[in-house]
Amino acid sequence: MVMKGVKFTPRQVRIQFMKKKFLEQIAKSANISEAARVAGIDRGTAYNWRQADPDFNAKWEKILEHTDAAPEEICSEAES
Repeated sequence: MVMKGVKFTPRQVRIQFMKKKFLEQIAKSANISEAARVAGIDRGTAYNWRQADPDFNAKWEKILEHTDAAPEEICSEAES
């Protein structure tokens, strides 16, 4: 990740990579548990990111709005 004049720590770069992997996977499966596994994180971490990062949350919401998953499936994942 490169932004002019901004230096990122290896940890910040790794977190951004995991967020990207997570979002890519929910776009494919709409399954939060599966997306977390693919990204190498715990589901709780994904929900923490969602709460703390408005940009991540907006991307997550947009992806779920455009999936073919049944609404019940998405709701049950979000409640867990």
